[in-house]
Amino acid sequence: MRKLGVVCAVLGLLTVAGTTNANTVASSTMYFYGYLEYDCVSGAYTGTINMVDEATLGIGDGVAGFDVYAKNGATAWFGDGAPPGDEWTSESPIANHDAWPSWTVDTPDWYQYSLELTTTGWALRNHPGSEVGTPQSTAPAGVPMSGTMDWAAMIATETDVGAYLPGTGTAEIPGGAASKGGGAGAWDMDWSWGSEMVPLEYGAFAVEVHSEPGSGLHEVWLIPVPEPVTMLGMFLGLGSVGAYIRRRRLV
Repeated sequence: MRKLGVVCAVLGLLTVAGTTNANTVASSTMYFYGYLEYDCVSGAYTGTINMVDEATLGIGDGVAGFDVYAKNGATAWFGDGAPPGDEWTSESPIANHDAWPSWTVDTPDWYQYSLELTTTGWALRNHPGSEVGTPQSTAPAGVPMSGTMDWAAMIATETDVGAYLPGTGTAEIPGGAASKGGGAGAWDMDWSWGSEMVPLEYGAFAVEVHSEPGSGLHEVWLIPVPEPVTMLGMFLGLGSVGAYIRRRRLV
């Protein structure tokens, strides 16, 4: 499989100290697969593709689902109940990058997400009630992460407060996530059942695009990474990048 864009040389900086059930960059990497259009002039890939099951395909950390890589020492907020009587609980301080320590996998419903890519932006879209492996079989609703896309640097930056797409849902606590610090660099969303706001350790993702020549099919990886990517980070990470690519590449 030909590699079109690689920004994973910084991975040597991102190894998390091993602790039981601690979230890692590998467990927080998101994988998507489907048809995309490629523009040779801008270098952009556009379209919408489905999240895949890492366990079935034997990629990533081999667990069906991805972890939200929360910011250690920060506070995550979870609200349930419409205002003015809405009730909030906190997870503070966040430890081991885990905002949901009671969950083995932070976001186990891997099949409920798709990735929308445009020439300038990206959005992680939730498809509630969708069939396994085909999230686009139902209309997208919530967008807990989205932002700007730099195709030259292959970096997706999280910049937005999560929201329902027009006409697809009603928030129980309107503006709840934003009131708890949601916005740039956060997993945040006002769902129909309540709100959640989880600050991310890294508010950006390195983007890798792998293609199947002549088919239009592409696999996209979003890897949590500090932004901006520095030359020092790339230099220090070179020692591990080769082994990482060999382990993660699909045959």
